[in-house]
Amino acid sequence: MINDFFGPAVVLNGRGSRAEIHHTTVAITENDLDRAANELADAVGRHWYAEADSRGLLKRQVPVHWRVSRRRLTTRVAAATAERGTPRFPPLPGVVPVTEEDLDAGGDLTDLHRVYGGLASGRLMIVGPAAAGKTSAAVVLLRAALHHRADPAVAPYTSGIPVPVLVTLDGWAPDDQRRDVVDWAVERLSRLHKGHRHLRQLLATGRIALFLDGFDEVHEEVRPLAVAALESAPFRVVLVSRTEEAADTAERELPAGAVALELEPVRPADAASYLLDSLYDPAPAAWRELVRQIREEPDGAVARALDDPLTVSLLAEVYAPRGPVEELFGLTGPDAVRDHLLDHAVAAAYTRGPRPPGCRPYRPETAERTLRHLAARLTEDGAAALHWWRIPSWPGRRSRVWITGAAVTVVYLTVVLLTLAPWIGPLWAVVAALMGWTLGTLDAGIRMSRLHHQQRLTSAGWRDVLPLLAIVGGLFDGITTTGLTWLLLRFAGQPQSLLLCCSLGLPYGFGGALLRGRAADLVARTIVAPFRLTRSARAMIPELETETRVLGPRDVWRHHTRMLFPLGLLAGGAVGLYAGGVAAMSNGAGFGLALGVVVGSGHALAAGVLSNAAVATALTAVQLSVREGTPLRLMTFLDDAHRRGLLRANGPAYEFRHVRLQERLARRP
Repeated sequence: MINDFFGPAVVLNGRGSRAEIHHTTVAITENDLDRAANELADAVGRHWYAEADSRGLLKRQVPVHWRVSRRRLTTRVAAATAERGTPRFPPLPGVVPVTEEDLDAGGDLTDLHRVYGGLASGRLMIVGPAAAGKTSAAVVLLRAALHHRADPAVAPYTSGIPVPVLVTLDGWAPDDQRRDVVDWAVERLSRLHKGHRHLRQLLATGRIALFLDGFDEVHEEVRPLAVAALESAPFRVVLVSRTEEAADTAERELPAGAVALELEPVRPADAASYLLDSLYDPAPAAWRELVRQIREEPDGAVARALDDPLTVSLLAEVYAPRGPVEELFGLTGPDAVRDHLLDHAVAAAYTRGPRPPGCRPYRPETAERTLRHLAARLTEDGAAALHWWRIPSWPGRRSRVWITGAAVTVVYLTVVLLTLAPWIGPLWAVVAALMGWTLGTLDAGIRMSRLHHQQRLTSAGWRDVLPLLAIVGGLFDGITTTGLTWLLLRFAGQPQSLLLCCSLGLPYGFGGALLRGRAADLVARTIVAPFRLTRSARAMIPELETETRVLGPRDVWRHHTRMLFPLGLLAGGAVGLYAGGVAAMSNGAGFGLALGVVVGSGHALAAGVLSNAAVATALTAVQLSVREGTPLRLMTFLDDAHRRGLLRANGPAYEFRHVRLQERLARRP
C-alpha cells in the first residue's frame, strides 16, 4: 500500500534557531512506516533506559498505588471503557479490554500498561499532588509499552502497537488555527529526534502515542484549549498533571472519554519496607526506631513527611545504610523533615557511596554553590528547564562582549601585521587592519547579539547540514566557477593556471553547499555567498533519513563544538582562499597568501567563534567561575550532576530532579 502524502516537511537549519516548514509530496509505503516506527522505538528505548537509570527507576522503586480519581476530572468512566459502545481504539495486541470493574479495583505502577493498552478511548490521565511520582509513573508506563512492543509474541502485530514518546507541552498554541496538534507534535518531535522523516504519517496513523508531561505548567487560559484540541488527536494520549490544575481545567473543559488515575500517598508499610531493604541486616537501632515510628505513629512528623516517593527516596539516599538518621527525630512537622532532606541532597550525592561511572570528584561545596546559582537563575526567570545555549543571555553579557571583542581584535591585528606588513609596510598594514576590523565589527555584532537573547534551538548532524544534494550542488558551483574563470581569463588575454582558478571556484562551491544545506549563516554576507537561496529552491532539498536518536543536552553541545565550530573555520578558509586567489593574480602568490590569511582569519573568527553558541556558553562559564565560583567547565559539571541524579534530561534541556529541589536551592543564601 502506498500513501501519497501531501504535507509539510520540517527542515532544520544549521544554526538551529527555528524549523522551517515546506510542503512536499512524498510516496510512503506501509513498510516505510513500519520501519520508521521500529527505528523510533529503538531510539526512544535507548534514551529512556539511560534516563531511567539516572533517575533510579531501574532499581527497586518506592511502591506507589493508584485509583480512579474521585474528583470530577473527566466524563464517566463508562464513556472511556465503551463496554456498551464502539471503542475508538481497539485494545493493543496481547492486551485485553479494560472494564469499569478493573479500574475500580485500582493497582500499582505495573498495572498501568494494562489500563493504557486496553482503554477503548485511548485517553489516559495520570494525576496527583506535587512529588507524587507522576513523571516517574509515566516513564515506567512508557518503558512497559516499549517492552510489550518488543515482545516476540506480538511481533506479527507490531504495526498496531504505537511507539510511546514522552514530551512536554511547551511551544504549543492550541488556539492557533493554522497549526493543529499534529503540526505541533511533528515540530516538537523533529527537535527531539535526529533525522526522522515520517513523523507526520506515524502520528496520523496512530503509530505514535504521545505522553504529555507538565500539563499543570501550561497557562491556565491555555489548558482548556489544549484539552479540546486533544480530543480530535488521531493517536493515543497520556496526560500527566497535578490534581488541582486538572480539576480547575475540568471546570471549563471536561476531558471527554478520558480516565484519570490518581496516585495515592505512599503507604506507611510500603515506605518502611522500602527503607529496610536499603539497610544492613540487622538494621541499626536508630533505623529500627525510625521504622517503628513510620508504622506505629502515622500522625508523626516523619511518617507524614514520607507520604511521597521523592521524600522516601531522599531519606534512603541521604542516610542509608548507616547514616545518623536520628537527626530527623527532633524535627517538628513534615515540612521541616522534607526541607532537611532537600538541604542534604546535594552533599549526599557527592559524598555518600561509590562515585557513579564517568563522574568527576567535585567538592560538595562547589556543587552546591553552582546548583544554588542555577536554581536561583531559573526561578528568577520563571523557568524549570535549563537550556545551556540560553546561558549567554544571563546578566554580565556586556562585559563579556567587550572582553571577547578586545581579544578578537588583538588576535586579528597581530595576524594582519605579521602577514601584510612585509608586503605593504607597517603603516598600510595598520590601515588595512583597522578597515577590516571596522567592517567586521558590524557583522560580528549581529552574530553575537543573536546569542545574547533567549532562542529556541534545534540540532542536526553532518548529513543534515550538508545533505547529498547540497554537496552535489556545491560541486557543480565549484566546477562551473572554475571553468568559467579559466575561460574568461584566457579570452581577456590574462591566462592563469588551472590550480589558481580552482582557488576561486572551490570557495564558491563550498559556499553553495552551505547555502543549500543548513548552515547558510556561516557564509552569509561574504563574497562567496552574497545572497541566499530562494524558499522554493531550498524546499527542493529533502530531509535526510539519517540515524534516529533522541537528542540530549550533550548531543546539542557536540553539534556546536564538533560540527558548527569547524564548519565556521572552514567558511573562513573559503573566504580567505578566494581573496588570496584574486590577489595572487595581480600581485603574486606571496601577497595572495598573506591577504588570504588575513581575510580568512577574520571571517573564521566571526563565523567559527563569535557566532557559535557553545563558544559563547564556554566564555560565560569562565565569567561565572570568576564571579560565582562555579566550575570552569560548566557543561561537564551539568553532565556530572545528571549522572548523579540531581538533574534530569528533558530532551535537549536539563531540569532539576524535582521542582521542590530547585525551589529549596533557590531560597538558600
